[in-house]
Amino acid sequence: MNPELMTQKLQEILMKALSICKENGNPEITTEHMMYAFLQDEDIAMVLNGFHTNIDKLNEINNKYLGKLTTSDSSSDPTINRYVSESYNEALKKSKQRNDKFISMQDMFVSTLFNNSEVSNELRQYCGFTRNDIEDKISIERGGTVINNQEDENNL
Repeated sequence: MNPELMTQKLQEILMKALSICKENGNPEITTEHMMYAFLQDEDIAMVLNGFHTNIDKLNEINNKYLGKLTTSDSSSDPTINRYVSESYNEALKKSKQRNDKFISMQDMFVSTLFNNSEVSNELRQYCGFTRNDIEDKISIERGGTVINNQEDENNL
């Protein structure tokens, strides 16, 4: 994952995920860590509220999985697991399709929510919307804005 290709907001999400991963002593940054960070974000909450989704329930589901992750006494930095890596690659593709120069937090959120990890499957089942539903909502909110610099997402 290359932070230089991410918006400032996505970099902040990644740092929150890394922080919770280290606090919990987990050896990998997982979907659970990313979702923990995403669900704390006001912009993601607004998108989910548009579907009348209970953020507290999503946090409850995610925290259940977060508590099951393995821990390690190793002092080495956590690695990124395959689901998060695949989500990143998918978000990178989506950003290129939109002609964005940077990967948006919103594209990474959608890719993470639909990455077919166990936790993302349960979160999606609770939410009840499709990938097209949430991508359409985000596209409407973006209004065709192309993300040409790392701060552009702050203005959406």
